[in-house]
Amino acid sequence: MLESYLKSAHEVQQILIDNGKLQKISNIEISIVQELVNLLKPFLECSTSLSGDKYPTIHLVAPWFLTLRRHLQQEESDSAEIRLLKQQGLTCLQEYMKIDSFLWSAYLFNPRFKSLKGAIDEERKDAYDRTKALMLSFAGTAGKDSCDSVRNFVPRGPPIAKKGKFAEFEDSWDEEEADDPEVVVKKEFDSYLGMKKKFDDFDDEGPDVLEFWCGATQFPLLRKVAQRILSIPASQASDERVFSSTGLTLTARRTELSGSTLSNLTFVHKNYDLFFC
Repeated sequence: MLESYLKSAHEVQQILIDNGKLQKISNIEISIVQELVNLLKPFLECSTSLSGDKYPTIHLVAPWFLTLRRHLQQEESDSAEIRLLKQQGLTCLQEYMKIDSFLWSAYLFNPRFKSLKGAIDEERKDAYDRTKALMLSFAGTAGKDSCDSVRNFVPRGPPIAKKGKFAEFEDSWDEEEADDPEVVVKKEFDSYLGMKKKFDDFDDEGPDVLEFWCGATQFPLLRKVAQRILSIPASQASDERVFSSTGLTLTARRTELSGSTLSNLTFVHKNYDLFFC
């Protein structure tokens, strides 16, 4: 609303002048309105971003928290009113938008931000430990097959050129380590953190994160964890939109629709762009 007023402020003033009612907005300072727009706009962008339903959103919570926290830092050019709003806004942000180890872990699955810049050392360690624990759970359930799949991607030393007569009885530390799930997890996780790759034109608020993990066969355990974490929505807005559209579909005239027909109509409504665009 404030932004709409700014765009049409000149026209509104002219209309009020023509009607002799300029006093109705004489106490409105355009500069204050502009400051309010600048203050509130990032919150609208955050809300829109985290309410998406065509791309993963859970990994966006932490970077948006960092962005808003920086945005609410007071500046010398801020008016007294804006300083007060920023102070209160920062208090509310830290109280209602708490970033725990799970959300930091989700942030980790964007390959552009795997070092978790913005997190303190303790938060980073907790996120890394949580992620490795999830990887270990998959390694444990998958058993030896999981270790074998990972072993194919773990760099190994050069092959031994010549074996002794009793090579079959030698201690094989490499194989024992490769069969240890904790070692497998550590190697894969360290390999991901050490990955050097530029992500030009990478859209953080789009399908690029999913596309990366769909092709990340070199990180089989991380890939499984990513599939589960990135499928969690950051907000309920998407579900609320589905319920709203379903309510419009299931009107008094349409109460005889079968459950399957209603589900199909809801699915088509939600994914209309995919079918007809």
